[in-house]
Amino acid sequence: MTFFQDLKDQITQDLDQLFEKREPKVTSNLPVEQELNKLDKQMRQLEKSLDEQQQLEAYFLQELDQSREMMAKRAKQKQMAVSAGEEELIALAHQEVVRYEELVTDYEVTVEEQKTRVKNIEKRVRELHFLKKNLKRQHLSEHARTEEEKAEKMIRHWFKETDEREDEKDATSTEYVDLTAENSELDERFRLLEEQNEHSKQ
Repeated sequence: MTFFQDLKDQITQDLDQLFEKREPKVTSNLPVEQELNKLDKQMRQLEKSLDEQQQLEAYFLQELDQSREMMAKRAKQKQMAVSAGEEELIALAHQEVVRYEELVTDYEVTVEEQKTRVKNIEKRVRELHFLKKNLKRQHLSEHARTEEEKAEKMIRHWFKETDEREDEKDATSTEYVDLTAENSELDERFRLLEEQNEHSKQ
């Protein structure tokens, strides 16, 4: 791979490590974790395949360049043989020029096909990369919703208990008022009884 490809891969790796460090630790969701692990495995396999395909592309390009060089070299040597009148060398050089021309044509086709393969795999790797990010986003978003529901449930529980205690206080207050009214009525009856007693003594 080229220096710039190595640099891009290193930057991507550094960013991924940074995101991994920043990712919050949440309670495991087994189905999602299984999907993420499966996706990680497939990504590693695809990245390995991409590396092999890139190496093949580099190899085919190298062979293409060498074939072009040898074709040009034999063509030049053929001209030298023509100038020298060396019929046997002319025939040999011509034969190799033809063969290298065919080889160059074949390698040009192969190189273009290989470039297409590499681009397709690179595209798939990027798609899986963003799919993984999206799965993690869904996982964390679902976790956040679940935690919010738990928090709301706890809050409603405490507010319910508070309301019940307030209702008990109201009921006690009402009962106290009723007792006060009953006491006042009893006091009035005793007052009347005392007045009767006073009149009786007179």
